[in-house]
Amino acid sequence: MTSDNNEILLYVGEDLSELKILNSLIPDLVANGIRPVILEVQKKDSDNPDAYQPDMETLSFFHRDLLQDVVAPLMDEKDPYLDKEGKPRSDIVYTYEQLSAFYGLEFVDVKDVNSQEHYDYIEEKVKNNTFFMSLSGRCTHIFHDPIIQLLR
Repeated sequence: MTSDNNEILLYVGEDLSELKILNSLIPDLVANGIRPVILEVQKKDSDNPDAYQPDMETLSFFHRDLLQDVVAPLMDEKDPYLDKEGKPRSDIVYTYEQLSAFYGLEFVDVKDVNSQEHYDYIEEKVKNNTFFMSLSGRCTHIFHDPIIQLLR
């Protein structure tokens, strides 16, 4: 891997599980010379009325909505808790924005993974050969062609 091709694109959702995982993963990636690009994909409700599941709505509220609408904004407006050397602590969960700031990472707010705007962004990354891998975590969007072809 060359220094020009050291990015990993991380498509992440807006939930507590993913946030916790990235808080563990990102320091390790950075320590190994890999530059994560955090692509936070916004919640997209289904247009299909048959997809509605009341129990999932309750889970979603506690697992995602409360975090994104209440907790994360409060965390982002305060100075984060750091260790004595001013570095992130391993026992604290930080927001995506805070992780990006700590490690000097690119953070992208993605409204729709299949939009022309996102396609153009990825196409530029491909042209510049800056990333070697993309991973989708708990992102609920369904990727379609041509974005899938572009990410191959």
